[in-house]
Amino acid sequence: MLGDILRGQEKSPLVLIEDSCELPGRHVILSVVNCLAQRLEKVVLVTYEKPSRYFRDSLSEDLQQRVEIIDCSDDPLGWQRGGSPSTDGEFLKIVEGVISPGIKGVGLVIDSLTLHILNRPPPYTCQNLHAVKSAKIKDGEISQTVCLLHRDLHDDTTVGLIEHMATSIIKLSPCKSCDFQHSCCIVHQRASGKVMKVIENFNIDEKFFLKEVCEAAPTFTMVMPDSVSQADPAANLPFNLSLTDSERVARSQVKLPYIKDNEGGKSEPQGGGKVFYQPDDADDFDEEDPDEDLDI
Repeated sequence: MLGDILRGQEKSPLVLIEDSCELPGRHVILSVVNCLAQRLEKVVLVTYEKPSRYFRDSLSEDLQQRVEIIDCSDDPLGWQRGGSPSTDGEFLKIVEGVISPGIKGVGLVIDSLTLHILNRPPPYTCQNLHAVKSAKIKDGEISQTVCLLHRDLHDDTTVGLIEHMATSIIKLSPCKSCDFQHSCCIVHQRASGKVMKVIENFNIDEKFFLKEVCEAAPTFTMVMPDSVSQADPAANLPFNLSLTDSERVARSQVKLPYIKDNEGGKSEPQGGGKVFYQPDDADDFDEEDPDEDLDI
């Protein structure tokens, strides 16, 4: 699933990668940039934490021409670019400023949203993400947007707002396999509306290319005892719940009321009980038949 999303086989306009201090995800972002640069004409990398030289040194020379790095590490609020903290469509304007006409497929990578959210209200970041989601730019469109988010630096409400915007959520998790370096939990929403959840292990080589993606098989530990002893619930009671053989025969021969017998009739209750009613002196009886005018 991870490889299909990054290679474009599974369409996902907005991908959110969540990491933490214990599980940093910048190596995954570098792998994302390499995957996008291989299949798209242009990749715009917006950096808020690391300088641009950090990413240039990590990218291969044949892919550097397709990657446009916008260094916002020294100007996170965009004052030097003529922006302001309340400017709408910040990400979209950045992409429009570096894309030349004739380019069809564009990829946007943001590293990371955390500094952007801390300096601005979270709804503002959501508005910017919505603006770039499959946005049309000149002759092309933004095919995929990938964002990194440090989830341990935000509250659950903020993380939930950003996750609501994403079509794919990749949460890095501790890897329990000795054959893989990394593990992640992926929640992906397909175009049909079907939501898929899978846990995958993967490796990243020294050139930051994704390799050996494998779905992690769930492991269940079940303890099966050799002999299962069932406790008697009627044991150690002050009264008897069991029946003897003679009591079972007597119970089976009892005819219950209003149940058809073998002859097809209903069994009459034993005792032949009847109801007698003696009217009081104050009772008012009408001797006339109220239905005498009816042809019954």
